[in-house]
Amino acid sequence: TELVIGEKAIAPWPLPAAWNRWASIDWGMVNPTAVVIAAECPYQHRLIVERVYYSSGIRAAEWARLLETRLPRLRVPLISDHDAQARAECEAQGLPTSTAMKDVDAGLEAVERSLAKPCEDGLPSLVFIEDATNNDRFLGRADCSKLLWELEGYHYPQVREGRPDPVDRPVKKDDHACDALRYLVISWERALGGSPLPPRATEEWGKTSWREGSDLLRLPEERPELPNWRTPQWED
Repeated sequence: TELVIGEKAIAPWPLPAAWNRWASIDWGMVNPTAVVIAAECPYQHRLIVERVYYSSGIRAAEWARLLETRLPRLRVPLISDHDAQARAECEAQGLPTSTAMKDVDAGLEAVERSLAKPCEDGLPSLVFIEDATNNDRFLGRADCSKLLWELEGYHYPQVREGRPDPVDRPVKKDDHACDALRYLVISWERALGGSPLPPRATEEWGKTSWREGSDLLRLPEERPELPNWRTPQWED
């Protein structure tokens, strides 16, 4: 089985377990917590957002327990927003986190670049998987449907006559998965050699890599060369 855009196969399906994975989280309680998970195709350096967990009413300690069996091996620790209590709960459960770059403009620019910049096959370097059969027994539908729903409604405030100019920032409503996407893409972009600075890992992560290791400390130029992907020859 292959993942197809238009008439082009862009990846095998399911995505190979050996591909680098990235995950980010935007915390909520009354509002949803959103966890975005993406794989990087090593042939085209395309980011494929494959899973999004999205639910309210779950405390951070419970999220850490749930994610222990749901997160793949990650290239960097879980990229997290700056909720100190939530991150402490994760650390207590043995789930290391790294600090998200939260600058809204820089994050939006990174996402826009990834959507606009084509890979060698001419297709975007950031794509999303929407698959109604991708369900989680506890967290419900776990594809990109809720992220795409948020992206469709993501907007800046309107200028209204007779009222002060609004703050030049996207409206803070239904943007939880969008925020997590910003954190993830900006970290991924930096790992490929762009700006801004990479997420800062916890001290414990530097001592022992979670899930038997990571290439966190390897620079992009140190990665092994992979064949150009023209006619797909899938290898896990």
